[in-house]
Amino acid sequence: MNREVICFAFLLATACSPRPAPHTRAPRIAAIRASPDPRTVDVSKIAPPPAPKVEVIPTWLPEQFNPPGTKRLRGVQVEGALIVVDDLHPDERPIRIGRIVGERIDWISSLVTRVRNDSNVGNGLQFFEWVYGRWPDALDLLYATDRYRTAPMSHFRPLTKHGTPLETVTDEAGWFDGYAIVGASSVVARHSAAFGSEILTVRGPKLTRHVRTRVEAGCQSAVPNAPRWMSSVPAIRPSGFGASRNGVLASIGFLCGTTKVAAEIWDTDGNAKTEDLSLWWRNVGSVLRGPGHTLWLTPLHVDDPILRYEEGKFEPLPSPTKKRIATFVSPSGSLYVADPQTIYRYDDPSWTTLAFLGEAKDEQGEPIVSPWMRDFKFVVDDEANFWLMANKVYRFRAVVRP
Repeated sequence: MNREVICFAFLLATACSPRPAPHTRAPRIAAIRASPDPRTVDVSKIAPPPAPKVEVIPTWLPEQFNPPGTKRLRGVQVEGALIVVDDLHPDERPIRIGRIVGERIDWISSLVTRVRNDSNVGNGLQFFEWVYGRWPDALDLLYATDRYRTAPMSHFRPLTKHGTPLETVTDEAGWFDGYAIVGASSVVARHSAAFGSEILTVRGPKLTRHVRTRVEAGCQSAVPNAPRWMSSVPAIRPSGFGASRNGVLASIGFLCGTTKVAAEIWDTDGNAKTEDLSLWWRNVGSVLRGPGHTLWLTPLHVDDPILRYEEGKFEPLPSPTKKRIATFVSPSGSLYVADPQTIYRYDDPSWTTLAFLGEAKDEQGEPIVSPWMRDFKFVVDDEANFWLMANKVYRFRAVVRP
């Protein structure tokens, strides 16, 4: 067989043989596990689904704060501390002033064993009224002295260094209407029959804040060419007085001797304007320091709304309750409201229920927290503890914790 025949036979055999199928990757098929027969499953080994988180609102009860060695405590809140005054009758023993630290009192009253009557007016009997200011180096004391048959005379004295003492004008009816911290300065609103209302700096750089008179405000009750005692009557005598953290000062009162409620606002440069509040309020109220540039204006009438003043505008807030007995702020400026059963916090734009108040009674069997509780002030400290402060001091304890 020659070479050509052999090659032809090989090519013919190759052409006629079947071609192998092209190589392809087998598809991956996921293994399907058969569901277990429920009759053979051990139910005890199956983890139950997580229970939904239920927020438990704590219940608080007031407990009198009266550490050993104290007799009669009165409490007030200043910026940065809770201050107590022991013994409201200094004719029996010296006044002691201290700061609450946990469960004890850090007494700072070695500087005040007995408040002196520097005016030489009256018999020198002192009546403690209030402590104002900022802890630890800007505290001031307001007290009154007995003037025999005339009205007690008010005195404003520094408890710490670098303060300016003030008093109401001798032989004239006078009052201190308010205290506010404006930046590094502390100011008081003082009123007298002779000089009207004044805003005076008692600590830090001097601030000039002029209270407009009825003549300057164009009140119809103003008398042209009136004597000094009439021409100095303020258009708005402060009933509520306070300042924001950025230095905006506010005063609330009745306008021009009428029943119309208004606010006098001073910006950080000292420029004043008058704002009508009668659209929302029927009576006067208080000024509380909010966060940042915010002021909270709280009405005396329970049916009137709380107002927020921010960026030159007033805004009424919704009320969490119709039984409001207290409005107060935290050291950071958060707003709180209390009724006889509940404490709420304002978390813009709504209110959060923080705590329920359990029923507790004092030594006379009267409810400690009630709608008629006018002398006590609710306070919340840096650690979110709630207090009642006035002629007695109560600290709330949680009986149900979240």
